[in-house]
Amino acid sequence: MRSPAWLRILLIPSADDSPFFSDGFQASLRAFFQALDASDIQVNSVALTMDIVDARRPLMAEFVFSLAQVGPPLSAAVGTWLEAHAGRKLRLKIIGAEFEANTMTQLIQVLDKAIALREQQVRPAGCDK
Repeated sequence: MRSPAWLRILLIPSADDSPFFSDGFQASLRAFFQALDASDIQVNSVALTMDIVDARRPLMAEFVFSLAQVGPPLSAAVGTWLEAHAGRKLRLKIIGAEFEANTMTQLIQVLDKAIALREQQVRPAGCDK
């Protein structure tokens, strides 16, 4: 049995966003993480480890999912984050390929490409279905 394919999403702020480590921008990343959690999407987030007592660990805007979780709830959470501020974009990495999107339409196209790439990897040689 193959291990699941992992999808890595990097949320890239717009030039008009608050500074990356500001409370405002970090709140937008936490809201994104909470939207995923509310949709029962299992995700790992990359956080900065700091050696400060009672400090909240800042998120690094990078999230890792199993490709099996790609669907409407994930699309909705990412789309909401993208559309909250003009100029935001995301970078998606899967199986050595990298894609970028900054609109909902591009996001759907990118997720479709990721799914197709995964299906090509899983499909046995000589099978055209």
